[in-house]
Amino acid sequence: MESAERLRELYSKARTWRAKLRVLRAALAAANFARLQAERRENLSPAERQEYEEIARIYRELFEELDKDYRARFSHMAEAYREYVEGGRGSLFSPPRHKDLAEIVTFESIQDAREACRRLKELYLRARTRTRRLTILRAAYLAATRARVFAEKHPNISPEVRDRLLKIAREYRSLAEWMSRDYRARYAV
Repeated sequence: MESAERLRELYSKARTWRAKLRVLRAALAAANFARLQAERRENLSPAERQEYEEIARIYRELFEELDKDYRARFSHMAEAYREYVEGGRGSLFSPPRHKDLAEIVTFESIQDAREACRRLKELYLRARTRTRRLTILRAAYLAATRARVFAEKHPNISPEVRDRLLKIAREYRSLAEWMSRDYRARYAV
């Protein structure tokens, strides 16, 4: 285990944000290790226990100091790297990036889904840019995938709800396929 001064020196010499993050994690690991030693080790004298607690406090303070600096400098880069490693924005059910489209998409009933499809199609046809059309197309595919995955994988839904979600998925999928054909025709993709 590196000393607190050595970790501080390694952090200041580190050139990349990943190297700084490794040092930051090492400081946190040292603090947690010392705290666990103080809590769980038997046959420790009160002086030894107090020494472990003091070591944990020193490493915890170092971690908080370095973490504050790291967040000020590199938090946006770490977030971008995490998104890259996890394959995009995260999971299938991550918070919406396009809130206007998220407000349109619904899974409440088949009629509501049809209305949402109609509104998405209208937005798609009125879109001024290729990027906006592609965004709406992706939103339709994502809605279809979410409904299908939820229907197929969720263990605690009734057969009626499962059937309804699969029908909703078909509605969004048919819209997405129509938009995909139109998009290819417009932009020769």
